[in-house]
Amino acid sequence: MSGFMKRLKEVTEGRTQPLGFAPAVSAKASPMLLVGELTPEQWEGIAPALLKQLDAVLISSANLPADAVLHRLKEENLPWGIWPKETLIAEPAKLVEVGCEFAVFGQESRVELLGERKLSWVLEVSFSLTDGLARAAGKLPIDAVLFADEVELPLKLGQLLNYQRLLDLIGKPSLLRLAGEVSSGELAVLCEAGFRAIVVDLGRENLEKLETLRKTTGSLRFPRRKAEGAAALLPSVELPQEFTSEEI
Repeated sequence: MSGFMKRLKEVTEGRTQPLGFAPAVSAKASPMLLVGELTPEQWEGIAPALLKQLDAVLISSANLPADAVLHRLKEENLPWGIWPKETLIAEPAKLVEVGCEFAVFGQESRVELLGERKLSWVLEVSFSLTDGLARAAGKLPIDAVLFADEVELPLKLGQLLNYQRLLDLIGKPSLLRLAGEVSSGELAVLCEAGFRAIVVDLGRENLEKLETLRKTTGSLRFPRRKAEGAAALLPSVELPQEFTSEEI
């Protein structure tokens, strides 16, 4: 599992202490990571200050990034992944060689890709998944899921109910795509539901908006852990006093 995916898993579990030699998630760390999505063509116009707001970069391309892009990613010390969208990922081993940490793949991808365990795998899913497919996705040997549909804002209660249904059924670290102005209240609700990373299109965002988003996610608190295996509350039945044990 890659460094970024380990961090995503840690914030998903709400851990603030290191396990073994793994880096700790600070008690003041944000419970939502920030990932910037962009195409290779957009790299030239991206300011360094913009990249410093990010926890990782997601490159929307079916091809390997150019050497200049790879050099800048290394220079900025930014974890990165690739998302080929409609195109199948052909060379996962080559991706690992050039420093790629994770790859997003869809249902049309070849199953043998999952055999490359040096690369973290993120399954592209839709908010329209049925219960059965959501459960099945949770059983796959994947590291996380990315909800490819951009969240429609302002957020409605019906959307939240559907998101919570899917997150509970899948049970994997989850990323979602955001577009437009999102309020601090909406981010807090999405965080409470279980999303631990948001993906924003760097082609649409300016530095001021990204800094505001980073500040907002940094002010969020880790949600309380849900009680596991809580006993069901059964109605108690009181017998009339005139009944004796023999009559029962």
